[in-house]
Amino acid sequence: SGDYVATLDYQTVEEQLKTAMDDLEKALSEYEDSKIDSNLTLSNQRDQIVNARLDQEEKEIAVTESAYEAPSIKRKVEMDLDKAKRKLEQVKDAYELITQQETNKVTRAFINYKQVRERVDAINELKSLYLESPDYSGYRAKCGHIVKMVPAIRISCILVWTSDIALGLPLAFNYYLGNAFTVDLADSKGCRVLPVRKIK
Repeated sequence: SGDYVATLDYQTVEEQLKTAMDDLEKALSEYEDSKIDSNLTLSNQRDQIVNARLDQEEKEIAVTESAYEAPSIKRKVEMDLDKAKRKLEQVKDAYELITQQETNKVTRAFINYKQVRERVDAINELKSLYLESPDYSGYRAKCGHIVKMVPAIRISCILVWTSDIALGLPLAFNYYLGNAFTVDLADSKGCRVLPVRKIK
């Protein structure tokens, strides 16, 4: 028909897999770092709570000991105690807020890691279905091309897409040529969109 549909960024499966593995290593490192950072942040916040609690106890002792002091001294130690109580409550409230923030940060890092892991799995799954062997010539798909996919699975044409769009463009695997490439989501011709899962 001559219509422009999309530009395909052709890369070999090995290049796609290497990129995904590099991304996976980075995502795992970021996830582990986020857990360590969160532990340190929360540990420091717990120390502040302990210090604020000790300060309040000191102020309570000072109030008890000022029982026979002049009214102005008694008033000052009582004000110091009130200030210490407020400080303890503020630090405890901050701890709750920071705990939620750190939990969210670690959760986001884990989700990113999981998405990258799924992309690596999808590439490996697509690759594992391609059979390149002198003893196997493949089968003819409905579109007329010979495909070298495992015989247990029949596809209508040469391409299978991953359903993954979380990390950008989906990956398509060509079972006629045995290569993988990314596909623009606007490409509606020549590709069959199928989720891919392992065969057991």
